[in-house]
Amino acid sequence: GKLEIQAESFGAYTLPRPNATPTIETLDGYHIMTIRPLAGAEELFTRDAEVMDFETGVKTILRTANPHVIISGQRQWLINRYGPSAKEDYMREFINQVKGAQKAWLIPTWFPDLTLAPIATPTALNGVLQINEVNYGTLLFPYDTWKRIMIQYDNLPPTYHTVTSANTREDGYVDLAFTPSLPNDPEVANIKMISFLLKVRGDDTIRRRHDHRDTTYSWAITTTDAG
Repeated sequence: GKLEIQAESFGAYTLPRPNATPTIETLDGYHIMTIRPLAGAEELFTRDAEVMDFETGVKTILRTANPHVIISGQRQWLINRYGPSAKEDYMREFINQVKGAQKAWLIPTWFPDLTLAPIATPTALNGVLQINEVNYGTLLFPYDTWKRIMIQYDNLPPTYHTVTSANTREDGYVDLAFTPSLPNDPEVANIKMISFLLKVRGDDTIRRRHDHRDTTYSWAITTTDAG
């Protein structure tokens, strides 16, 4: 007799390109996605809760599953892959190391999430800044998702820090202590923006759309306090 079999095989795909040696920045052992995603990102906010109305029509939240809002959604990166593209090599190596949803990693919001108070005077090697957001210490700082920040400057590369305390002062501002300290450079006086460095997990599925010279990476993320 004759037996016909159709089968599909799978081979492990080598992500890093030959001779590519990208350096992945880390903070607290977590990889940092330093490439800025495209504008117009999808953001979904969820806070799971158990709600009862006790048959009276008046709803009451009995308990919440998450102590704070969980952020999720797609992020996209447009990468020029033609020739010796440093960003293409960075994306490939980053994906190869975090392995989909296996490992948590860090991504900046690229928003002015925290703002300097008028009394703040950033100086070289300073590890404390005064900010305006008085609720940060009670609502967000206790959770690992929100304990890291990216600081951008007018004339320096961004720096990445872990917040160690957030204490409200008598004048109403907040002393934000962090590590490592600011760089040993007078240009740290010109802080442009302070963004949250969210701790997230990526989805196991990463899509790539190839155009003539560019590749668009699409990757869904979800904030996490775990791992």
